[in-house]
Amino acid sequence: MLLWNTSLQLLKKHFHFRIWWLFVITIAITGSGILIYNTYVKWVKAPVIVTFATTETPIWKIPFPAVTICPEMKVQKSVFNYSQVFSRIIHQDIITEEESKYFSFFQMVCEDWGIDWEEFVGFNVTEEWINSTALDTYLDALDTMITKDCKWMGKEQDCDNLLTTVYTAEGLCQTFNGLMFDEIYREPEEHLKKKEKQHETKKWSLEDGYPSSSDLDTYPLRTILSGSKAGFQVDLYVTDEQIDYGCGELQGYKVTLHHPGEEPDMDKHFRVPLDEAVFVAVKPRMITTADEIGAYEPEKRQCYLPGEKTLQTFKSYTQQNCMTECLTNYTNKICGCVGFYMAYYGESHFCNLKSKACMENARCKIFSNLNLFLIDTM
Repeated sequence: MLLWNTSLQLLKKHFHFRIWWLFVITIAITGSGILIYNTYVKWVKAPVIVTFATTETPIWKIPFPAVTICPEMKVQKSVFNYSQVFSRIIHQDIITEEESKYFSFFQMVCEDWGIDWEEFVGFNVTEEWINSTALDTYLDALDTMITKDCKWMGKEQDCDNLLTTVYTAEGLCQTFNGLMFDEIYREPEEHLKKKEKQHETKKWSLEDGYPSSSDLDTYPLRTILSGSKAGFQVDLYVTDEQIDYGCGELQGYKVTLHHPGEEPDMDKHFRVPLDEAVFVAVKPRMITTADEIGAYEPEKRQCYLPGEKTLQTFKSYTQQNCMTECLTNYTNKICGCVGFYMAYYGESHFCNLKSKACMENARCKIFSNLNLFLIDTM
């Protein structure tokens, strides 16, 4: 009787152990399956892993950034007195047809002060678009910058040789260390190609960078040291005649840094006030890709390699160039025109004050729904 009871207790215990281990093994297999599935889904959606390099990249292996400077003083008063015409329109005084056309154009680069000109003061914009002939006349009235004492790596150089004139949404600007227009655009608009000295690319390419055996005689320029004296310095001057508070409440300069092969995005800028010295420290971020990722489809790796994607306007495919081209195409699609500073591949008109609200709405729609406009404009 004692032996039977002991055997029965062992049998019961053995049955409980089996149930327990079956439960543990089931949980382990289920958990492992979930982890494996999540890892597989992550690999399918993003097979490329971003890791930090174990060694630092010397700064002389990457180009010095392009620096674009735009003055807040937009208009040459000797050609067109913006503030005077602005005041006469506000007080509903009579202005000439020529003054009306000039004012319509400069409203594209000046502060609008939140005024609906047609509704508030009855200002009538007679021109639907700006033709090429009129555009050249208006562009000649844009104010130029006064630059002196340009230095590169501590050595004083001629500003005219270092700076190139470019058009942006802020008007007439100057860029340091940017590529030639013919190297950025496939077929740049004639008015975008200023007849000034430009530097050709020398011992550098977007895909391969600088050859290891090259010296400092390269372009885009690069530096070998850190610190303010190892970069770019320029003195910006403003005369009393240039200041125009009707065009903008803040006077001074807007500055943006960008890749030498890309258009400047003046939405990302910092200001240089009058009578102040500004020093900017640049911390570059460099991303390189392994040769093995070429085996994956672009949709999986979520990026394009050189030669896989081409743009209509730009020769080099970069994210910024793609977004700039999409903005231009989308603006032309819904407004029927493009900004005078936009490089457009095809036939189009140049927008004026009548299309300014449409251009701003296009920009807002694009960046609020990125995937939609990429599909519509590809």
